[in-house]
Amino acid sequence: MIRYLSIALRGWQEHRKSRKLLAGFARWKALLQQVPVPNAVTGKKILLIRLDDIGDYLLFRNFLPAYYQFAKQQGCTLTYLGNNATKSIFNLLDAANADATIWVNKAQYHSSEDYRMNLWKQLRAAGFSQIINPSRTRPLLLDDLCALAAAAPENTAAANSFRTKKLNEASDQQYQRLFPNPEHLHEFEYNKAFAAWCTGTTIPINRPTIAATPSEAPLKQPYVLCCIGAAHKSRRWPLARWVTFIQQVTTSGTVRPVLCGSKAETAAAATIAAATGAQNITGSTTLPEIINWMQHAAVAICNDSMAAHLAVSCGTPAIIVSNGNNYPRFTTYAETGIPKVFTIYARPFLKVLETREQKIFWHYTPVTKDMDTIDPAAVFDRLQSLLAQEFSSKLT
Repeated sequence: MIRYLSIALRGWQEHRKSRKLLAGFARWKALLQQVPVPNAVTGKKILLIRLDDIGDYLLFRNFLPAYYQFAKQQGCTLTYLGNNATKSIFNLLDAANADATIWVNKAQYHSSEDYRMNLWKQLRAAGFSQIINPSRTRPLLLDDLCALAAAAPENTAAANSFRTKKLNEASDQQYQRLFPNPEHLHEFEYNKAFAAWCTGTTIPINRPTIAATPSEAPLKQPYVLCCIGAAHKSRRWPLARWVTFIQQVTTSGTVRPVLCGSKAETAAAATIAAATGAQNITGSTTLPEIINWMQHAAVAICNDSMAAHLAVSCGTPAIIVSNGNNYPRFTTYAETGIPKVFTIYARPFLKVLETREQKIFWHYTPVTKDMDTIDPAAVFDRLQSLLAQEFSSKLT
């Protein structure tokens, strides 16, 4: 009963949030009229907008070269408008795929009118000739208003994918060309399909990839990287479950457990480490260091978070523990044909999936307690199976 009440409350909150968002969109569009009229287009300039967080960026970044080559073929420059949370990984791996960059601090953008107006003026003054806005779920107040501020004579986006139809309609009417956004595609496959449609090219990439660089493994013995963080509480495997699982790993003696996460997970990781004796690198690694840890891990255990996409990008076998929310987009790696990536779902989601006869659906509403139904023994058994495959392949 409590679970159903929680879901009903979330539905009411989402409906209220949608109404508030539409009102805010109308209000901010009115403010945008204060920005001087667009400069005449001064050259062939494409603005590529991608303001998602790191996890989504990892599933998008391999297609940046296609957009850059498209711009060059059109005789255009390419400016990348990105989330400053992804700036370090862009600069490390992808800086060659843009002529210029503009970075947005999303917290400041939403909280400061001066910051917003300055960004809108910068975009308006640039005189872009074309906008490409490929995000699959596109925030109206951010991505769409930045596109409106740039005011290019040509613009392209994907049909938006919010649960609320009115949000999608308000968003989509700002664009001349809309990609239909097939709902059955994994997020990586969607990004590939959009890039191919937009650029008119065939893109022979079948999985997210970060090119391996020769480097020394951080540990001499095999280790399993336990990535305990997630942006939303409802996506996090409870600490007690992590403790039980890591104790099983330690007892088996097959691999060494290593905890990792952002600074936000420092306290949680310390609790797990104290209970299990696991090595703990949470909050203490640079981006190149965490990529190196991931590339050399025997297996990664992850919540449904950016760590899962990093593991896949590094070619590391992975087990994802998931509540099932938006599962076709982010956790169906095996179904996409990417090997050695397995997802273990919370039991309430599996029951819903069974009643829907395994048909694809979005916008499942989980509750935080759902993640407690994922049994550490099931994760440990899958880990042992993956390790057996990994160790046997290295012996042959």
